Amino acid sequence: MKTKTTFFVLLFISFSICSFSQFSFSVSPGLSWTGAQVGYQANSKVVPYLGLQYLSANISFNTTDEYYDGLQVVSYDEQGDINARIIIPTLGVKYFILEKNSLKGYLNLNLSKPLIMGSAENDGDTIEEYEDVIDGVSLLGFEFGFGAEHYFNENFSVGGEFGIRSIGANVSGSYTNTFNNNNGNLISTTDSYEYNGRISPTYSRIVLNFYF
Repeated sequence: MKTKTTFFVLLFISFSICSFSQFSFSVSPGLSWTGAQVGYQANSKVVPYLGLQYLSANISFNTTDEYYDGLQVVSYDEQGDINARIIIPTLGVKYFILEKNSLKGYLNLNLSKPLIMGSAENDGDTIEEYEDVIDGVSLLGFEFGFGAEHYFNENFSVGGEFGIRSIGANVSGSYTNTFNNNNGNLISTTDSYEYNGRISPTYSRIVLNFYF
């Protein structure tokens, strides 16, 4: 159970850190979550868009332990590899609510469905518990914010945005334990778990917009 609890906590921490027809392309540079989105401005006020963010992490370890078995000092080597990848597709809409000269203000609303993949090995053997935990994770998030864009020309603008980001998570699963009773028979028990949580930090970002 410690593995499941630790994974759930780390997952939440990572997220706290996470008038003409034309196409638009936007990028959000920064030190935390960054991403890009492609949209279509059907009129002067509405821009529906698709976005994508990606995060990957890998940890490799190699340890050596020594212990005394009563006769001699025995050395034991252990090595392994843990990796995880998160792909976050986003569907959203930007709605311009005011315009003054080269400045436009807008509201932004989007919905994200993070997809988690990963694997772990210890001395060449797959750690199935780690993969089971990942398979049992379900995430859903949304953002709602207000921003403004300054247009240098009809094809390029720089914007700033502030809002709230909400991430909801459900982690569930089960596992079976097998024991020998006093008569030598095998007894199986099933343990199940479920965690639910939500984190809702504010965010701010700078956005570079290209219109074609």
